[in-house]
Amino acid sequence: FLIFGLYPIIFTFRIALTDAVGWEMINENHVIGFQNFAQFFDPSSAVYPRFWGAFVNTLVIWIPNFVAQLGLALILASWFTDSRMHLKFQGGFKVMIFMPNIITAATVAMLFFSLFNYPVAPINTLMQSIGVLSAPFEFFRSVEWSRGIISFIQWWMWVGNTMIIMIAGISGINPSLFEAALVDGCTSRQTFWKITLPLIKPILVYNLVTSPSAA
Repeated sequence: FLIFGLYPIIFTFRIALTDAVGWEMINENHVIGFQNFAQFFDPSSAVYPRFWGAFVNTLVIWIPNFVAQLGLALILASWFTDSRMHLKFQGGFKVMIFMPNIITAATVAMLFFSLFNYPVAPINTLMQSIGVLSAPFEFFRSVEWSRGIISFIQWWMWVGNTMIIMIAGISGINPSLFEAALVDGCTSRQTFWKITLPLIKPILVYNLVTSPSAA
């Protein structure tokens, strides 16, 4: 954490307070305070449109990904921890759902680039064969498609990790509460909304804070 987490954060913040431009100037820079950050709020600055464009893009890509990720992870975690459902092959399902998370980001990027490439790629070929497209489509030259693909990649890669954290959070709830709900005749849905969800709010906040954005 100290080497790969804390030090890069401190180093990056220190460089952001200087006039350094590129690696060649890191050792030859002057401290200018928060002037670099002030450009984000100055409409006349060349940085202004690029920063806010990137910020909006991040939100557009991250919000749908995170909502879908959290929703599916909650559903799967509640199923896997519900003793009344008696789901078979739980371990296999968990492994398959978590598997994308252990694949490197570079590998996933190359995979989806190959799938959606232009002009010859599996997705283009499939959509033309079923009549959806009459000619190859350049997915990565479309703003909407590029955002959608990146958002899907983020969801696909991290939903398994979020699910595991949710399962751990639900498993940490006192079992006597679920037993009492079962004795009182609560359905699985009532148990989820009245017991599970309120008690895993700290886990939801943790996922919100640590969720990787698509920046």
